[in-house]
Amino acid sequence: MVNELGRSPGLSVYIALALVVFAILIPLRQNLLPKGEITLWVGLIRSEVEAIGELVENFEREHGVKVKVVWISNIEDLRSRYRVAVPIGKGPDVLLGPHDWIGEFAEMGVIAPLSEDIFPENERAEFLDRGLEAVTLDNRVWGFPCLMESLVIIYNTQFVENRFETWDDLLAYAKRVTSGDFYGFYYPHVDPYYSFPILSGFGAYVFGENDNVDDIGLANDGAIEGARFIQGMVREGILPRDTTLNPYSVREYFKAGRTAVIIDGPWAFEEIRRAGVSYSVSNFPRLPNGSYPRPFIGVQVCMINPRSKNFDSAVKLARFLASADSLRALNRAGWRLPARSSVLSELENIPEIGVVLDQIENGIIMPKIPEMDSVWTPWTNALKMIVLGQDPASTLDEAVREIKSAIERRR
Repeated sequence: MVNELGRSPGLSVYIALALVVFAILIPLRQNLLPKGEITLWVGLIRSEVEAIGELVENFEREHGVKVKVVWISNIEDLRSRYRVAVPIGKGPDVLLGPHDWIGEFAEMGVIAPLSEDIFPENERAEFLDRGLEAVTLDNRVWGFPCLMESLVIIYNTQFVENRFETWDDLLAYAKRVTSGDFYGFYYPHVDPYYSFPILSGFGAYVFGENDNVDDIGLANDGAIEGARFIQGMVREGILPRDTTLNPYSVREYFKAGRTAVIIDGPWAFEEIRRAGVSYSVSNFPRLPNGSYPRPFIGVQVCMINPRSKNFDSAVKLARFLASADSLRALNRAGWRLPARSSVLSELENIPEIGVVLDQIENGIIMPKIPEMDSVWTPWTNALKMIVLGQDPASTLDEAVREIKSAIERRR
C-alpha cells in the first residue's frame, strides 16, 4: 500500500516518529545554547575584577548566558562613559559602581528601578540596613547592594607599633619623625572624601536631615574649625602645602616606606600587602574637641541599564553578584565588606574587617541625591585654597554659595 506521499506505511511511521523526536530535542538544544550576551562594566581593583571573571564563568554555565566583563579602573572615567553611552543605546547591561551615583543616574533615566518584590522577605533580611538604605531612593530600589567600604587609618608596623588613641598623639608622632621626604602622617587633604572624616568630627555635614539641600553644613562653625585644623597641620609642616596630592600618590608613598601613617580604605589593603609592606589598621583617633571623625560610607551596587536587550539576564547577573558565595569571593579578593549579614558574621574576627565595620557603623552614608554632583568641585577648590593659606571661613562661605547656585540651576 502506498500512502499519499508515495511512501510505504512503515516509512511514514518512521518519518513521523523522527519529526516528533526532532520537535522535542530542538527546545532542549536551545536551552543548552547561550541565550545572548550581556556586558558588565566594573571599576573595582584588579584582584576584585579577576575574582569577578572567575565568578561569571559559573554564572555562564548555570544560565547559558555569555558575560563580557569590562574593567574601567578610573572611577570617574567609568561614571562619565556610562552616563554618555546609555542614552545613545550603548553601554553595559549591568554597572557595578558606587551607590552615590544612583540619584544622578535615576534622574537621567540611565538605571532602571527594580520591582517592589525584587528582594523576597528572607533575602531582604539578609542585607545590612546600610546596604538597603544605599540602594533606596524615593521609596524605590535601584540596584543590588554588594560591597561596603569606609576610610580607616593604616600604619606601617615597621615605624608604628601601637595605634594612636588621640589625634594629638598622632600629630606629636608625625611632627617628631617628619623630615625631608619622609612624612609621619600623609593623606590627600585636598580631596573632600578624605578630609570629610575630620570635618565631620568637628560638626560639618553636607546636607541637612533627610538630605535637605537648603541646609548645607560645609561652612558652619564645625566645618570652619575642621578646616582650620587641617590648615594647621599644613602650617606646622606635618602635611605638605601641595594641592596635587591624591589617593594614588599617597599610597605609593606608603608602599615605598616614605610615610608611616595614611588614611585609605579596604580597597588599598591588597595592594599594600602585595608590595610587601607590613601594615595594620585602626579606627580614627579622637579629635581635640573630644569627638571622633565620621567617614563617608560607600556601597558598591549592581545597577541595571533600562535599555538592556537582555534585561532579565542582567537582573539575574546582578542578583548573582550580590549572592553570599559571590560576596565571599569578592571579600577575599579585595577586602571590602560584604553587604550580607550572614557572610559578614563569618569575617568579624579578622582585625581589618572589624575596624572597617566599626567605621561603617559610626560613619555617614554618602548622599546619593542628584544634587551631590554640584558639591564636589566647589568643595575641592575650597580645600585647595585653604591648604594654600586662604581664610577658611570666607573660603567655605564662597564654596557654599557656589554649591547653592549650582543646585538652583538644576531646578
